[in-house]
Amino acid sequence: MSPTPPAEAASAAAQDAADKQAAAAPAWLQPAFMSAVVGAPVRKVHADALGAGDNFASVMVRVRVTTDRREDKHLIIKRLPTSAVEAFFPIARAFDQEGRVYADILPRMQGRLEAAGRGDPPLAPTMLHRTPADHPAPMLVFEDISVEGFRLATREQGLDEAHTRLVLRALARWHAAGALVLDAHPDLFTDTMRMVCKEHARLIDGMMVKGFARFLQQAERWPDEVARRAVAKLRLLQPDCAERLVAAHRPDPLDGAAFNTCLHGDLWMGNALFKYAADGKPVDVRFVDFQITTWGSPACDLSYFLCSVRGEVRARFDAMLAEYHTELEDCLAAMGARRVPSLDELKADMRRRGMAQVMHVAAGMPLVLAPHSLGLTFDNLVDVHLGDGPHPRDVALGRAQVRDTALHFFTAWEREGLLDALLDQ
Repeated sequence: MSPTPPAEAASAAAQDAADKQAAAAPAWLQPAFMSAVVGAPVRKVHADALGAGDNFASVMVRVRVTTDRREDKHLIIKRLPTSAVEAFFPIARAFDQEGRVYADILPRMQGRLEAAGRGDPPLAPTMLHRTPADHPAPMLVFEDISVEGFRLATREQGLDEAHTRLVLRALARWHAAGALVLDAHPDLFTDTMRMVCKEHARLIDGMMVKGFARFLQQAERWPDEVARRAVAKLRLLQPDCAERLVAAHRPDPLDGAAFNTCLHGDLWMGNALFKYAADGKPVDVRFVDFQITTWGSPACDLSYFLCSVRGEVRARFDAMLAEYHTELEDCLAAMGARRVPSLDELKADMRRRGMAQVMHVAAGMPLVLAPHSLGLTFDNLVDVHLGDGPHPRDVALGRAQVRDTALHFFTAWEREGLLDALLDQ
């Protein structure tokens, strides 16, 4: 018998190792399970865990399956985390909520848009499968739109004007459709969870109140006059900042005159995937991560989103807000909405809820702009530091980009009289 050629032997050994690795994979990564998910017989499954840095409250796995017809299908599997998130936030409940949003709320929103001729592009990736948090293998399975070119924007500088306008146009469509679904099916939102509420005082204290304090300690060292004036006013807001923050996120009654809608709830740049043209300009966006999607004023999403934009973008935000409102107004009219808020109403509500913007920028913006190399963990977000050396939050706060961005916000707040208005509330 002739000996096996070295190349064939190496290939056979590699295949044998791959087969053993596949056999050792959990049941939810076996071909039988994946066949049911994709609706076709699966021959091979290849999985890679996504890196840390954005997925603070979940475990993400990128999966490629090959069917018996040698077609590749690309998936993202989202699983419950194994970290100490549950000590601060009911992550199992949030996990199940995201599944319900994908199954019950998003299809209705997308359907409303499509019926009005405003459904393209879709608001979010498609969910293919879900099992609840109390299942032996809890997971949500989505289409992996990275194969279409979607990816996260670079975080360190914040979103520029092109990215910001794209997000705001998509958010206007989201809010328009969400308002109609909320109006028609308020029962779908009865049990939705809010991150910023009295129920989650420990999370607010660790992530927001302590983050606000660290921000002020850093900003007090800046020599700029605009920083000195702003920090003096922010210090006056600090003693009851948690109560003010909760009040800023408290929704107005559904049966009143206020405009309420479905809120994303966690709209920062890490929850928006962008597609780019050949020249590098963003041309499309999809929203992801709906664990704390709820209902309330659109001002809450808009204020939260501001912690992801560059400072110079904040200086031109009024014009972008007008574009958001035009898109919102057009979509609501196309869908036959009975309530269309004016731009002045929207601005007034953002001002009334201004503490949300202040806290999200001060406590959130330094973390949003932190580079992945900093290795931030959920523990760091809630102000726990178990390692050696300086606290990662302080390292993030010390970056020049944070100071430059904060100064733009301070200037805008002084120009608009926002901090004075908050002190008068």
